[in-house]
Amino acid sequence: MVSVSFGVPKELISALNKGGFSLLIKGLAGTGKTTLALELIKKMGINGTSYYVSTRVSSKKLLRQFPWIKDSIPEENILDARKPQIPVSAPEYILFEYSDEPDFLRALYAKIESSKKRPVTIVIDSLDALKTNLDIPLENLRIERALLELGESTNSNVIFVVERYEALTIDYLVDGIVTLTREIIQGRLIRKIIFEKIRGEEIKKPTFLFTLKDGRFTHFRDEPIYFPEKVVSPPLITSKERISTGVEDLNNLTAGGYRRGSFNLLEIGEEVGPYYLWLVAPLVANLVQHNIPVMIIPCEGEPVEELEKWIIPFVGEEKFNACVRILEVEEAEAEKPYILKIPRGDVAKAHQIASKAVNELREKVGSRDLAFIIGVDTVEHIYDPQTVYKFLSQLSILSRTRNLLVLAIVKYGQKLIRTLCHMATTHFKLENIEGTTVIYGLIPRTEMYVMTVSTEKGYIETRLVPIE
Repeated sequence: MVSVSFGVPKELISALNKGGFSLLIKGLAGTGKTTLALELIKKMGINGTSYYVSTRVSSKKLLRQFPWIKDSIPEENILDARKPQIPVSAPEYILFEYSDEPDFLRALYAKIESSKKRPVTIVIDSLDALKTNLDIPLENLRIERALLELGESTNSNVIFVVERYEALTIDYLVDGIVTLTREIIQGRLIRKIIFEKIRGEEIKKPTFLFTLKDGRFTHFRDEPIYFPEKVVSPPLITSKERISTGVEDLNNLTAGGYRRGSFNLLEIGEEVGPYYLWLVAPLVANLVQHNIPVMIIPCEGEPVEELEKWIIPFVGEEKFNACVRILEVEEAEAEKPYILKIPRGDVAKAHQIASKAVNELREKVGSRDLAFIIGVDTVEHIYDPQTVYKFLSQLSILSRTRNLLVLAIVKYGQKLIRTLCHMATTHFKLENIEGTTVIYGLIPRTEMYVMTVSTEKGYIETRLVPIE
């Protein structure tokens, strides 16, 4: 399972497609309610008719804030229903003038009746501002009941946007409720959409992360990743002065890639599982494509077969055999040209075997660079903690003196994390939030990104999507 990105949740579109559905979008200011509402009417406007009734901002300002709606929502369907203090210079077909509650309902009914494409979807943004315009107390539900009755009698969808997130009396009247939240975790922004209820739809997972990148609503959910039917070599991701990470978005966060002669730390949080592989596999594939030799000590529980499956087909077995060496303890059964057996407990012997292999690889490939990817939990399991600390300290020194790129993968609960932090040139952390894998940088400091993976193009394409 991996994270993939979608626009608006399919559960909402499925419910609205039936017609006569009422939805309440709740959340404080800045949580993305208007963006979600606009995305919903964009979708519903493809086969039906959608109206956005703005009771807070002018249509001109709305188009300026969300330029993408110009090509997807007809301007005449964005209705300016404010009560401005000065005359409005908007086109007449945009103005939605009313003097009282019956006047407002009549005008809205006329819009529904004149619509040829069904179902009709109406967004009231916001309900709080509309009630203020109509001098209706917030606790009085008569306008809500009237709008719900109007939607039911015409089989139209009604979407209310409110500037609150607490339990409301209207909650019991509508068919669906979603709440948008904006949280700060580890000093970084996280956005969540929570399905409180959706009548007629199964809610398998109630909470998803989402982003408002580029002014669009995009949420993330876990989907299975399948090996591509037709394998294609991944594009060569290069870096002028540095060693490419194999992931373009990660290159952008590291000034072009990993620095030559650097010690880099990838910290794996609780419940992340093997998702870190989607950063390691593209890195190894990219190193092999650049003829840079790679030494790998896999993490505990990571079968060599899994590395083979997600790397060899994309770079070719011959090149993989020439550039890659995987270190395993002597009792491992695999007998392959790229597997080196190292003794358990004898670090001096293991160092001798690895050093010899390094020299042979460099000479054979003709590269001044070499990468060492090390699962720290495996090393801790093979050797005593003090030996592991000395080994990693030496590796950190060697990375600077011998043009060695080190990527140390450390998992939650390991005591060496604090020590390794002080050695690190870069330090990124993967965490699981609401079932979604996120990544953020501690060195350099970055905001939160969702890691998504796709094999649709015939290779592993890992992207880091910022939560904005």
